[in-house]
Amino acid sequence: LSGSLVASRGGRRKREAQGAAGQIEAQNRVSGALQNALQRSGGEAELLRREHRQLERERREIELERDGLRLETRGLRLEVDGLRKRLAAAMRENQRLREAAGEAGPMIE
Repeated sequence: LSGSLVASRGGRRKREAQGAAGQIEAQNRVSGALQNALQRSGGEAELLRREHRQLERERREIELERDGLRLETRGLRLEVDGLRKRLAAAMRENQRLREAAGEAGPMIE
């Protein structure tokens, strides 16, 4: 009996040691899987950061282009206003000349 008790205790210890080794192995696999996932997510995070920087650059370019278009539009408005003033002055001058021609009579034609 005493021999079988020792053997059963030894067997139990061996099984416990194997179980502990199995648990450590499982934990190592989980740890490795987590590290792989973290590396992947770190890589994905870097890709997202790059994409974000690219989108920010594009946004700034669009804003600069929009600001340039605003300035161009403002310049065109000023140009149109100037042309309107010149046209109005030319029309007034034309009217003045017609009136002067009318007063002068048929001599001017």
